[in-house]
Amino acid sequence: VWMMGNLIYTVMTDLYPFEKPQNLNRIETWNKVVDGERTEIPEHIRNSHDPSYKAMIKALDMCWTYSWEKRPSAKFITEYLVGELRNITGHDNPDLRVILPERDPNQNTTESDKEYYQMTGSQFC
Repeated sequence: VWMMGNLIYTVMTDLYPFEKPQNLNRIETWNKVVDGERTEIPEHIRNSHDPSYKAMIKALDMCWTYSWEKRPSAKFITEYLVGELRNITGHDNPDLRVILPERDPNQNTTESDKEYYQMTGSQFC
């Protein structure tokens, strides 16, 4: 669930946790988390009146509840976010699909891409 919060943070801010004001390495990040510190949410998001930001900040707070015994489940947080999406859109069944942009033909592939295509027998791009 903590990592779900990291994903929400990255989607919401377009930053990795503890990337700003200084990009910390893995050990520095771990030490801050163990000490109970959280990465900063940019001020323009924290102070926004946009209901989607407010919902994601609340979900982030749930994910990053320090005590694991008090931290809600991923299912609970997901249901909260879907409920907020219903409130924001006014639809009982809001469309949750994401349409990804076309892959950049000049983008280099990685070793994991090659392994995936070999494993699945898919055509390598």
